[in-house]
Amino acid sequence: MFVFPSFTDTFGLVILEAAATGTPVAGFVAPGPQDILPGTGAGIVDDDLQKACLEALKLKREDARALAERYSWAACAADFRRNLEPLPKERGRRFWHKLADLRKRAKERRRIAKAKRQAEREAANRR
Repeated sequence: MFVFPSFTDTFGLVILEAAATGTPVAGFVAPGPQDILPGTGAGIVDDDLQKACLEALKLKREDARALAERYSWAACAADFRRNLEPLPKERGRRFWHKLADLRKRAKERRRIAKAKRQAEREAANRR
C-alpha cells in the first residue's frame, strides 16, 4: 500500500505511479486524491489517514493497475483525439479571415502607439 499524506499536492502523480505498480493508495480528502481515487477501487480517501490505510489494505492490486491504465499515454492520446473536432469548412474560413483582420488591427494599433511615443519623445527633446 502507498500512503499519500499530502494536503497540498494537486494532482498527485505519485498516486498514479503507485497504481501503475498495482499498489493501492491511501490518502487524505484533499485535491488530488479526492479527484483520482473515489469509486475506482484503487485507493481510499478519508479524513482519518489510519482508517484509509486499513481500508486500502483490503483493495485489489488489479484495480489499482486499471486506474493507472486510464492515465496512460495511449489513453491520454485517445482522449485528446476524441476532443478534437474539425471546424466546418464554412465556419473555418470565417475564423481565419477574422483572425487575419484582428492581426491587421493589432498591427495598426502598434504602429499608432509607436508613432505617438516617437512624437512624445521628439516633443520632450525640443523642450
